[in-house]
Amino acid sequence: MQEPVAIIGVSFEFPGIKTWKDLTASLTDSKTYIDHLSSNRLEDIHNRFGNLEMSKGGYLPNIDQFDNKYFGTTEREAVKMFPEHRLFLLHALRAFYDAGYVEEDLKSSNTGIFYTASRSAYSNYSELSFNEFDALFGIEGTRLANFLDLRGPVIAIDTTCSSSLVAVNNAIHSLNFKECDKALVGGVKFSAITKEAADESTVVSKKQHCKPFDEEADGLMNGEGAVCIVLKRLTDAERDKDPIYGIIKGNGINHGGARISSLTAPSSDAQKDVILKAWRNAQVSSNQIKFIEAHGTGTILGDPIEFEGLKAAFLEDNQDNALCSISSFKGQVGHLDYLSGLAGLVRLIAALNNMVLPIQANFRKLNKHLNTENSPVKIQDSIGIWESTNGERIGGVSSFGLTGTNVHLVVSQKEITRNPDKQEFFYLQISEDNKERFDNLKKQILRKIENLNLEEIGPFCHKTNRLFQLKNNNQGYVFSSLDTLKNDLKAAEKSTDKKTVFYILDLDILEYNKDIITSILEENELIRLQWDKNIPYSIDSIENKKVLNVLFQFVLYKYLIANLNKKVNFITKKGEGSIGQLINKEITPLELINNPERCITSDHFFDEEAFKKYLETSNSSDKVIVVDFSNKNPDRFDDLKLEVLNIKGTLTDLNRFKLYSEIVLAGVSALKSKINPLFHDSELPYFDLKRFWPETKQIVQEKTISNTVADITKYDLLQITKIIKEVWCEVLETTEIEVEDNFFDLGGSSLTALDMMSEVESKINGSKISYEDMYNHTTIKELSQVVFDQLNAEDLTKTVEKEVVNVANDEIRKNDYELLINKIETEEYSKIIPKKIVVTGATGLVGSFMVEYLIKNTDAQIVCLVRGDDNNSAQDRFWTLLNQNFKIQESARIQIVKADLSLSNFGVEQKELLTNVDTVFHVAGSPSFVSQYKAEDHINFIGTKNCIDWANANNVQNFNLVSTIGIVGQTMPKEIKNFYETDLNVGQETSGLIHASSKVLAEEYLKDHFKNNAKVFRIPNVGGRYEDGFISSDLSKNLMSLKLKYFYEMGYYSNEILKWYPGIIFTPVDHLAGLIVEIGLTNVNSLKTYHLNLEKGFSFGDIIASFLKNDLYLEKIEDHELVQKLEQIKKNSMNVGLNLYRIGQNESEEENNFNFQNKATMKLIDKLNIAFVNNYDRSHYLDNIVKFYLRGALKNENKNQVSEVKIL
Repeated sequence: MQEPVAIIGVSFEFPGIKTWKDLTASLTDSKTYIDHLSSNRLEDIHNRFGNLEMSKGGYLPNIDQFDNKYFGTTEREAVKMFPEHRLFLLHALRAFYDAGYVEEDLKSSNTGIFYTASRSAYSNYSELSFNEFDALFGIEGTRLANFLDLRGPVIAIDTTCSSSLVAVNNAIHSLNFKECDKALVGGVKFSAITKEAADESTVVSKKQHCKPFDEEADGLMNGEGAVCIVLKRLTDAERDKDPIYGIIKGNGINHGGARISSLTAPSSDAQKDVILKAWRNAQVSSNQIKFIEAHGTGTILGDPIEFEGLKAAFLEDNQDNALCSISSFKGQVGHLDYLSGLAGLVRLIAALNNMVLPIQANFRKLNKHLNTENSPVKIQDSIGIWESTNGERIGGVSSFGLTGTNVHLVVSQKEITRNPDKQEFFYLQISEDNKERFDNLKKQILRKIENLNLEEIGPFCHKTNRLFQLKNNNQGYVFSSLDTLKNDLKAAEKSTDKKTVFYILDLDILEYNKDIITSILEENELIRLQWDKNIPYSIDSIENKKVLNVLFQFVLYKYLIANLNKKVNFITKKGEGSIGQLINKEITPLELINNPERCITSDHFFDEEAFKKYLETSNSSDKVIVVDFSNKNPDRFDDLKLEVLNIKGTLTDLNRFKLYSEIVLAGVSALKSKINPLFHDSELPYFDLKRFWPETKQIVQEKTISNTVADITKYDLLQITKIIKEVWCEVLETTEIEVEDNFFDLGGSSLTALDMMSEVESKINGSKISYEDMYNHTTIKELSQVVFDQLNAEDLTKTVEKEVVNVANDEIRKNDYELLINKIETEEYSKIIPKKIVVTGATGLVGSFMVEYLIKNTDAQIVCLVRGDDNNSAQDRFWTLLNQNFKIQESARIQIVKADLSLSNFGVEQKELLTNVDTVFHVAGSPSFVSQYKAEDHINFIGTKNCIDWANANNVQNFNLVSTIGIVGQTMPKEIKNFYETDLNVGQETSGLIHASSKVLAEEYLKDHFKNNAKVFRIPNVGGRYEDGFISSDLSKNLMSLKLKYFYEMGYYSNEILKWYPGIIFTPVDHLAGLIVEIGLTNVNSLKTYHLNLEKGFSFGDIIASFLKNDLYLEKIEDHELVQKLEQIKKNSMNVGLNLYRIGQNESEEENNFNFQNKATMKLIDKLNIAFVNNYDRSHYLDNIVKFYLRGALKNENKNQVSEVKIL
């Protein structure tokens, strides 16, 4: 049985509804928020696209606001970030804060993100060049996880209209399976739509009103919004005293299957079943459900089917006195498409907390197609009070996807009894990074408290204190009235150069009420921490009152000493009392509890006049805070000629809050509040929101400048330096840059480097900067020289000669190759029986599959060299991977050695672990195409060199190096018609490709230096496992996977392209690993290097056939229509999928200038008669690849659905 899940944090923005107060008012108000676009948004559209007429909708007034400084991005980066992603970040932070969790609480936490990834139209507004990272579908979740360092699952969901509740459903399962401990669920939806597109749509209302369940209903209206909620297991939320908006008692999810009349038609039976499933999972009966937030789109087809399904669920459950109201939020704010379910959930929890049955907006007369006879379900057409049953209210929310996926949640809220806060004094602590933000935060708080009464101020302070993080500007306010707080917030902060010095004055044991002790420990986690660290008992278990007083006073001393550190001085009488003995560890708290008679105070006289003189002498220019643990008059320091504040150690509210305030003002944390009330709209964290939007005029100006520069056909070094410096200033948003400054030291990142490279190339004709160039030449001076040399390469090549193999007569090489093949045909082979094998890269993709193959097919001992902080971490890393990928938990034949290939002898101290090795499979290396290192310093070369040197020193007989077919580089000399296994350096261009150039060096070193039997295996792009397509690497970074995904998302094909080859090539990783082992353990004299490019690649025709087998459909259109579609897509430079068509077209029209030969390799493989090679079925493999790579990522989207209607 699944555990209930609590909703503990909420942040949202809907049309006309931005605060909890707005949302509460909307529950009893039939007002709708369907209207025209705001003037500023309309202006952005007209400036870009001309005078388009826009349809009405549920629109947000602004979608261009962001606080780039808070999230650590430059203004340029913020402009390029999609507005949906910006708003997602803002509301995600607000939701976490609403739950009571700040960045330091979330850092490295097991928190998951489940969200509806947005498809943005933002690029249409701009001529900015967006790279594939800007445009990557679902990147907003990664942005959030990276910013907060969240370590749980991050999953984007797309089931059309039901997406956001499917995300909630998945988050609930993840919480129940302990995959995460907290989960953020959210998304953002923008959808401006032209009048023309709305008129042509079959689902958008022609009357420009959404009227769910009404007789005049004729369609939906597009809606916009942002919603983020935070979920937590109920037991954990109650344990941690989190605010609870509602409890998800149960959830159900299903699909219409064959019950739907068409692919996009809903099924009342399926909707009934999913509701009954949710009720069963929640263990509730239909007569407990008093309200359901309906999907209610206002469509002619959808509303009657939904009503029928609801009614059928109640009738099938067959409970007496069942009566349930329904209404739909869409009547007020429009249809938020994939976000609509979350919008309905937020409305439901607002209804639960306000004890209101929400009225159906835009409802006058019942739709005649709704059969209400004997129905326990009714439309909520008037304001109603939601009465509780047994102290609880239970409701539901439905969301039904256009593609047939249905979700229903059962949500409850217990009757909440709120005791009025009887505090006389209040404490509020706030902080910000700089004075400007701090002053703005104070103004925001002033606006907030204008609408609060004294009863609400307590929860507001508790919430704000809970969210406090120490920053550069910190302040604590102590007050007893709102007027006092307002005056303090309006007043300028007093600036002082005085140092604050704290004194603990330990003179007496004070008396503390047990309730006071309990409340302070519940209030302040920092004090509680000292109790838990030092006192082995709970408060209630300590019966002796004097012992309890001593221990609590001791804990307060420990708290002050731990927090203030060198800022505090400890003053006590001569002769130690109990607290002094505890401080000096002469007695333990446990000994004191067991021997109460040891609670003593010192009888020595304390010379207070001498102490006063000491203060006047030592602290005359300081601010002195005396924390006075004595029974003396607190005013006795008033006559001193210095600034001194005496705070009584009894720490009543007033004294305690004064102490907190002074500690915070001194720049130290004083209060980490454990109190986390349900307080709506705290508006924290504070965001300094500014507009981020591409300005059309600026774009035109930039283009003009760019065109002027482009007219230059010959650049000198000074001109290039000037242009690159201007680009750096623009990208890094600074004016102070020297030519020797390092791009990355100035704040540049990999993404800003992409931006910079693109800008330079657009402004300097003929320039082409690779990532390798950028990382190897990180200053303006160096990069300018690279570009200058590149543009003058024709002259340079006359003086630079490269040592290459003599390839003058390609015919001779061809004949030699034919002789080699004949030799392989006649040669006899024998197997190598290894006894001890070393494998590097065993935690990589190919390496791990090789280890599996070696375990199953040899009897050798296998030593795996694995990176790690220590031996334990290396062991954990290796066995976790083998268990996950192959269900291999342990093997006595495998030994794990912590090693670093960049070091001589791998940094292994116990050299006996690596004795008697006869065979090496060196797989380790970096597949990255970019690096800050040169080829000769790169791990691909250094690691190989160290392996070979070690192997020579230890007389290893067989060395197998895994290399890459990428060593052919970018271009081949014109005279080279074939690249054979026996070739290595034939003059190919590898500069700028670190993977290729470093592997060339590695192969050369092996060829020149290894003294025994060496083999090289050049491998292609690696695909998933043959039988099921499984691959353990990140598919979002796999080029072939992305090509498949983009090809599908293009949505169209024609007969013309069926024979094209789009460069999609997969080779089964298990086959590759097996081949390397089989050949590596065979004595072969004739051939030492192998080209394992077994698969020629798949055509568009192959791929489309595989899509069809996996129920993934593309629309077939005429060739000329496809050309038109491609022309439209060209306007969006982000669509990487378009390049597939270009690549395919190019490959169909012209071949490479050389052939990558592998006939010799294939002849040897034939001779070895390897079973898995003989049984290879490429169509079967492609089907498995498509199934594994694209499962859950691709959806059969109907081209007429609402999200396709929008154009902006």
